[in-house]
Amino acid sequence: MRFFRNTLIFFVLFFLLIYFSFFRNKIYYKEFFLFDTIVEIKFFSRNPFIAKKTFNEIEKEYNYIDSLCSPLIEKCIENKLISEIVRISKEISEETSGAFDVSIGVIMKLWNRFKEPILPDTEEIIKNLKFVDYSKIVIKNDSVIPSKNQIIDIGGIAKGYAIKKGIEIMKKNGIKSGMINAGGDIGILGDKNGKFWKIGIRDPFDKNSLIDTLYLKNTSCATSGDYERYFEINNKIYHHILDPKTGYPANTFRSVTVIYDDPVYADAYATAIFVLGKNGIEFAKRKGLKVIIVEKNKEIIRINI
Repeated sequence: MRFFRNTLIFFVLFFLLIYFSFFRNKIYYKEFFLFDTIVEIKFFSRNPFIAKKTFNEIEKEYNYIDSLCSPLIEKCIENKLISEIVRISKEISEETSGAFDVSIGVIMKLWNRFKEPILPDTEEIIKNLKFVDYSKIVIKNDSVIPSKNQIIDIGGIAKGYAIKKGIEIMKKNGIKSGMINAGGDIGILGDKNGKFWKIGIRDPFDKNSLIDTLYLKNTSCATSGDYERYFEINNKIYHHILDPKTGYPANTFRSVTVIYDDPVYADAYATAIFVLGKNGIEFAKRKGLKVIIVEKNKEIIRINI
């Protein structure tokens, strides 16, 4: 009897040891290349099977989003996801007086989407600026209809949308603590196992330095800067954040970081404030946004932080 009891206790303890070593709360990490950038996903989970399932679901969703959002939209397209993104984009365009405008695609195409150094002809830019007008994009049910000669580019908001979907997948699978980083656009779920998530804001003048460290939980942040995608022609730098009113790179700040609950809006607001320049500071104050701006003279402006 004693032998049986001791054996039972041994197996119970052995099982508990295996269980808690295998199902302890630990951090899982995966990265892949989508949306023209490195996407990093990390979260805490006690279950490796749930962790694998979550990674697979996010990667599948992201491949789908990237396949839809990467191509320019030059004709009517019927798709629920695209119509949702364009609908949100138009709302933000209205808020920002067109500083964020997905109909910039016709101009972005002239710049070859900054995939190689090409300086468009000024007359071509001027001629095509009249097609940059978000209000002329028609959304009917799940159909998105560009007006004549319009080209829609939703690449500037796709990462924020993807981050939001990734966080939703984490929540669905019972994960309470995680982070997604898509090329500087970051979504945060909960806290970091009882602590804040530490997010470094890169110094646009020195890629190896930070200008600030944010301590965040359950929110998102996005950065728009002139130092990631750019090329140089005749000793002049041309970056990818175009001003919809001029068709040329916005000549305002070095970087803008926005902290906001919704990563879709954080992504678009960062771009809009960068384009608006000084008016973007007033916009951020009116909206009550938390913003960090690095100016060309290296001055750092903090709004509501």
